[in-house]
Amino acid sequence: EVMHDGNVEALEDVRIAEIGVPVSVDDIAPGGWRHFELEGSPVFVRRLTPAQVAQRPHLAAQDATDREWVVVSGICTHMGCRVVAGLGAYGGFACFCHGSEYDVYGRVRHGPAAHDLPTVPHTIRDGQLTLLAAATE
Repeated sequence: EVMHDGNVEALEDVRIAEIGVPVSVDDIAPGGWRHFELEGSPVFVRRLTPAQVAQRPHLAAQDATDREWVVVSGICTHMGCRVVAGLGAYGGFACFCHGSEYDVYGRVRHGPAAHDLPTVPHTIRDGQLTLLAAATE
C-alpha cells in the first residue's frame, strides 16, 4: 500500500494512459498524485500545493497553468528500476533498488542517481491531461 492523496490505497490503483488520449486529472487534489502506465512504463502526475508551486524552479517551457503539475517518468535514472511516489526524505519519489531519492519536482536529491527524473511531454487543459510522448531526458 502507498500514500496517495493522503489516503492509503492499494498498488493496483494504476491507470492506463495512451499517447494523445486525454485522461481526467481534475480529481487530483493539491499535494496528491496519480500513477499511470504509458506503453508499459510508469508515469507519475503530481499536482503541487500552492507553496510547492511558489518554490518550484522556473521552467521556460511551462506556462502559468501548467506550473502546478509535475509529470515525470517513474523510472530511476541510475539503473532503470521503478520508483515509488510519495516516499523518501523529500516526499517525492524513492528508488528501492539502490536508494536514490527525488523531491516532489522529480529532482534527484540523494544518489546514486545523477540525473533528475525525465519529464513526460504533455498538455493539461480543462482538467484533462494528454501525454504527447514517452519521457524525454
